[in-house]
Amino acid sequence: MAPPELPQEIIILILSFLFYDKPTLSSCSLVSKAWLSHSRTHLFHDIAIDHDNWETILLAPHPHISYTRRLKIADLGVLPSGPGLDRFSAITSLMLQYNAPSKDMLLALPLLFPDVRTLYLDGVDFSTSAEAYTLFCAFKHLQKVSVSCTWDQTRATQGEQLYFPRGLRTVDASGGLFFLKVPISRSLGCERLCVLRLYGLRIRDAVAIGAHLGALGGGLEHLELGFVAYSAAEFFHGKIDLGPNTNLRSFSLLRAPPKLFLSTLQSGVPLQKLEEATLTMHSMRDDAQIIRVLTSFDWAALDALTGDALYTPRLHNVTLRLEESMRTRVQECVKGAMRMSVGRNVLEFRFVKGLRDVCEWEEQMMEDPIEMRGMAARYGKCFVDMVSVVWVFFGRLDG
Repeated sequence: MAPPELPQEIIILILSFLFYDKPTLSSCSLVSKAWLSHSRTHLFHDIAIDHDNWETILLAPHPHISYTRRLKIADLGVLPSGPGLDRFSAITSLMLQYNAPSKDMLLALPLLFPDVRTLYLDGVDFSTSAEAYTLFCAFKHLQKVSVSCTWDQTRATQGEQLYFPRGLRTVDASGGLFFLKVPISRSLGCERLCVLRLYGLRIRDAVAIGAHLGALGGGLEHLELGFVAYSAAEFFHGKIDLGPNTNLRSFSLLRAPPKLFLSTLQSGVPLQKLEEATLTMHSMRDDAQIIRVLTSFDWAALDALTGDALYTPRLHNVTLRLEESMRTRVQECVKGAMRMSVGRNVLEFRFVKGLRDVCEWEEQMMEDPIEMRGMAARYGKCFVDMVSVVWVFFGRLDG
């Protein structure tokens, strides 16, 4: 009798779950031929090329390169000469890191990698803003841009017409609004930008943020804003208007006081399509200041909004992510004031030990998912356990 075989669907689920655990994936590849191909798909999903290893990777025969879907090019101002890069033509995600790319390199990348849907830029120094946006538009299938770098906006001329490609759906940017400081009708004039995550917002960004969000109109479905500090977030009161974003389904604030969380939600009332709202507060130095803010806030005012189905008919989750050490001081205080939300079963607490570190990992995962996978391989289960908590936050693989 032949040994029983698992269905392919179950094998795929098992190997997908092990994406961050390369040693186990390697073992799984030896189980049988049925496991081999799918194991290699994950094992060779990511490859990083830099000035030290590019010859080894590009010039030597590597039969597994066809499995690569996410390529990272680091510390290279020009593309390596000779053949080799064309073997990565099937990649769907491209990352440039710590580069001052030449014009020839920028022209060549979209031709070499025509199927790129996700573009990561980390520490990339463009000559002008127009150069960056020209690169975006050259990728015909681009759906997501993740930027964690800045370039000198003063080098952009007033006459430049800067815009995102029409198919772009997601923008993640660290460093505040620098990335969007271009003519609004052009920069945000894509067909339907659905997801916008802005981290590192500073006081200087408060004046401009309302106009940028307003330009997105009804296309925006998911909005997440993170601030460099609570003191910076205070300057955004009255500056964020969700009124034009009529299709907003989820909204999150990071390192912001509950007062800003409330005023921002109130700006969009009625929030006909809002399903989830999340406030994350972790201590910058000690818990005492955050606890004082949380215990003195008028949670009943928030409850009047989140607990009333007339204002938020589709809302099913209001999440407060806080440090584990705050549980005893905060939970009962908030629950006592938000009785309608408790009765409606929409209020959720997530008390996380080491929340500040977790938030930093989340931001780093957004900026450099390939490096985060390498961290998992080096540090093992303790890292994988933490990653599993935030994985759903950013979705599954890019392609």
